[in-house]
Amino acid sequence: MPTESLSQRDKKVPDPLGFFQVVHEKFQEAERNAGNPVDVFCEMAGCKIRLRFAGPALVPFILPALEHLIAAPCSAPALTICLWDSVSTRIKMPPPPWSESDYTPMCGIDHYTDDRIYTAFNLLTDILSLLDTKQTLAIYWIRDARQVPYFESGAPLLTILHWWMGNRQRQLIHAGAVGSAKGGVLLVGKGGSGKSSTCLLCLDSPLFYAGDDYCLITTKSAPHVHSIYSSGKVDAKDIGRFPFLAPALNNGDRLDREKALYFLYPHFPGKISAGFPIRAILLPRVTGRQETGLKKISASASLLALAPSTIFQLPGAGHEAFKRLGEMVKQVPSFVLELGINLAEISATISRLITSLNE
Repeated sequence: MPTESLSQRDKKVPDPLGFFQVVHEKFQEAERNAGNPVDVFCEMAGCKIRLRFAGPALVPFILPALEHLIAAPCSAPALTICLWDSVSTRIKMPPPPWSESDYTPMCGIDHYTDDRIYTAFNLLTDILSLLDTKQTLAIYWIRDARQVPYFESGAPLLTILHWWMGNRQRQLIHAGAVGSAKGGVLLVGKGGSGKSSTCLLCLDSPLFYAGDDYCLITTKSAPHVHSIYSSGKVDAKDIGRFPFLAPALNNGDRLDREKALYFLYPHFPGKISAGFPIRAILLPRVTGRQETGLKKISASASLLALAPSTIFQLPGAGHEAFKRLGEMVKQVPSFVLELGINLAEISATISRLITSLNE
């Protein structure tokens, strides 16, 4: 952990709100130092969110994946997220008031998360995330904006959105989604299952795209999926399968060490959906056969595929998340999507299923 960022200090009585206030004061200093704050408003799952950048340094690393959600400014956003880095603003982060033993497996901080304040520090990315639910105010910090990892740019603010949306009956899930205005499907599965590839292939079809890796769902009445990111990732060795995506490739000079990252909205603005009703859940499976097929499975099998990768990736996800996922899998049918090597047949099979379930 960088000494300048969150270095060790003497043990103190936990004060989550006090630490939040100290960090927020540092953000305000950073804002003054940078001299040119940037406000961007997004609308996500029916909620207006204000992104308040202390300066421009973080904007190109955070905004591209959210570009499809940019909305008109409003005077009373449901949430404000303050974003800053120390290098460009020349304001250091204060030392953390916790010790290494306080870290939870999903980057949360024991004793610094309570009914009001949520705290997480990602040891891999050196990103601090904070949320004050009473003030509807969040903070996102990294030491150097230039060190934002490519996968963070593809799915920015994930921890904050998970916390805040979860308190508003919206569940962040590890899944992709494609469909039409009338309805669509979730694609779920661990890495390497073909989830992202299948979603991205559907951009070259009549189907719309709502995400390849993370989405929001609401389960009250009929289940509905809401888009968060208009990005996509595939293994670098597979980019030849997606020649139509070449203009959207963001990191072509780093494919020797990174997955291919696509920012889709500027190149496919008419294909990115804000969301749609969920008609089915699909679990992709690579078969090596020519044709693509569907095999009905139980709700419990679907939940087993969806719940672990959602719950074990996000700090604080637990009983309530599992309950929402359980509600959803009971409301819609689930299938194994047996992926064939005829790529055009994959999206066609999904389209036929959606059409039949929309009738």
